[in-house]
Amino acid sequence: MGLASSSSADDLLPGRAPGRRFVVYFGAGDPASDAEGRALCRAFREARWPADLTPVEVDVERAPELLAHFGLRRLPAVAIVEDGSLVALEYACTPEARDFLLSVASSQRRRAYEDDDL
Repeated sequence: MGLASSSSADDLLPGRAPGRRFVVYFGAGDPASDAEGRALCRAFREARWPADLTPVEVDVERAPELLAHFGLRRLPAVAIVEDGSLVALEYACTPEARDFLLSVASSQRRRAYEDDDL
């Protein structure tokens, strides 16, 4: 997962990338993280994600408006974002957090296919 450039960070805002879904890691290199926290988040960032989720890593010092837009209260945070809307959010970089985000993404994908069949 690469560090978001300003253009890919902008893609997370409403109307900028319709139809695309992102898994976002906020707080890259947060100096407040302890060694264990940094290791967990590194493993989370390197995890494999479904092809329909575009991974983005946001350095919030470069894109502080995203903290306010998504109402993030602390870092690090991981989220699923679709068309500028926060779909799921976790403030932990644990395997359980990843499983939760994958579950939300999967259930959302199923609903989208069901809606297409109507």
